[in-house]
Amino acid sequence: YALYRLAVACDDARPLTLADAWLTRIERDIELPAAFASPGEGLDRDGVGPVSPFHSVTGVHFTRALLALGMNDPHGAARAVEHFAMASQVPWHKPDLTLGRAGVPLASAQLIEALPQSMSAQATRLRTSPFFEPVK
Repeated sequence: YALYRLAVACDDARPLTLADAWLTRIERDIELPAAFASPGEGLDRDGVGPVSPFHSVTGVHFTRALLALGMNDPHGAARAVEHFAMASQVPWHKPDLTLGRAGVPLASAQLIEALPQSMSAQATRLRTSPFFEPVK
């Protein structure tokens, strides 16, 4: 994500290539038990949770969508937005910004803002997703 932001801020596509390499590696290892945990640091899967864009697969899909947009790949972006929306619907009881559900609407807003007009269906998908509903 930082490399994507650097590319945008500096109007330089070179960091996108490095970001793509990192994301490809992360996507390759996404199913590993410790992919989003670091038990030695006190961060296990139960503490980190399944939906935070900061510490779960939703963040990978979020970043992939932004990267695809930066690389002018609307089909890749649409696929990543759909994966993000699906992954972020997993129930989770923590409302926390970094470990819970609160980061999902924040990431969604950033994606909606980044999507071109031609991808209005994906923006609508994000706006109407159930993760905006309050936790019961």
